[in-house]
Amino acid sequence: MDLLFMRHGQTLWNQQRRLQGHQDIPLTPAGLQDGESLSEYLKDYPIQLLFSSPLSRAYQSAELINRHHRLDIQVDSDLIERDYKACSGLLYDEYRNLPIGERSAIESDEAVYQRALNFLSRMSDSGMAAIVTHGGFLSNLLYRSEASPDKLKIEHRCIYWCTWAEHELELKAVIDLNEVSL
Repeated sequence: MDLLFMRHGQTLWNQQRRLQGHQDIPLTPAGLQDGESLSEYLKDYPIQLLFSSPLSRAYQSAELINRHHRLDIQVDSDLIERDYKACSGLLYDEYRNLPIGERSAIESDEAVYQRALNFLSRMSDSGMAAIVTHGGFLSNLLYRSEASPDKLKIEHRCIYWCTWAEHELELKAVIDLNEVSL
């Protein structure tokens, strides 16, 4: 099965470099344009399923991507961002300067990865699926893929094309729309 993973469009907290976690921060005008760009690029792809995290920044992005496909967007709570708990809203630098004990109170990498595996376990060979999720979720999933480059950055306006077969995820390509003329 082909899976097209995407990070939601930009939010104000992304611009400010804040941890969002489960906070429901809307897209900025640039974030809406991110979704429009993904929609335009993917308009001729044979997408048969469309999944989104329940957070509005991902769902808004999925709605924009869906403009050409007119699919039922399937909201899946396993796709939600890492729970940063009391650290949500902190700047990245503030978070890095916290004592280790306070930083470890967030949802663990292993818990996020297990949610990703739960989501993938429900995938059947139904063709191509587009999945709109979050940076923390994608990094936990893709960094563990054997084909993932060491320095893979999870960016807005990027498509992470993977295959899922026999319980194995393989990253096939990264399509960076910042480098593609639409």
